[in-house]
Amino acid sequence: MTLDEIRKLTNYICVKENSGNTLKPDQLNFILPACNINMFNRKIKQAEELALTKKNLPNYNSAFLEALLSMVELREFHANEDITFTTGAFDITTLTYTYAYWEAMTTIYRGASRGIDLISDTELRNRKTNMLAPQLEDFPAAQINGSIIKVFPSDIATANFSYLKIPATPVYDYYLDANQNIVYLAVNATHVLTTGEIGSSGETAGQTVTSKTVELEWNTVFHAEFANELLEKVGINLKDDRIRAYSKEMENK
Repeated sequence: MTLDEIRKLTNYICVKENSGNTLKPDQLNFILPACNINMFNRKIKQAEELALTKKNLPNYNSAFLEALLSMVELREFHANEDITFTTGAFDITTLTYTYAYWEAMTTIYRGASRGIDLISDTELRNRKTNMLAPQLEDFPAAQINGSIIKVFPSDIATANFSYLKIPATPVYDYYLDANQNIVYLAVNATHVLTTGEIGSSGETAGQTVTSKTVELEWNTVFHAEFANELLEKVGINLKDDRIRAYSKEMENK
């Protein structure tokens, strides 16, 4: 569903449930960021709970990574890109997407392909001082300090980084026609405002508005669940299957 379809569905349900509340575009934009992050955090919590059930893996971090990779709900948020280190450091805020969790990192170092492990201070000290521990030259490692990834050995120049990204913040853009009806602006749409029309940022007749809409990154399978996030903000709590039933009912009207 588009954000417009989701807004219309939630408002239809609000009327059917006699809640007395419907979402205007500005109200929707106010709650969209929180709903988006709430749903993401809930899926991360489910991954954490799933990790605790995986007894066959060597440690919790391995179990958590496997849980992240196995969850269909998070499939849209796996990112991968090549990064370049400067004296062994990379600023994570310069990634294409907003970083959430480490998945994997690989590099070509001294002529061989090697994985780079994300490790603790204790493990890093162990690798530096214990000759029996995996040596950093053969088994590179990394740490995250604030927004900086530090890699060891520090002469590693480039790496391929796989990570879980935070879903983009959805935005609903629109204009009002001469009769004050809400007209949704799809992604990348443009419209020249005519007499009596007003853009979402106050633009008036003769101006061209370019859509600022950002659709949900969640797979459409989970849009009913997202609609429920919105409904909870206006005091309605329904099962996802009930929301789907309302959606089908609205389509058939």
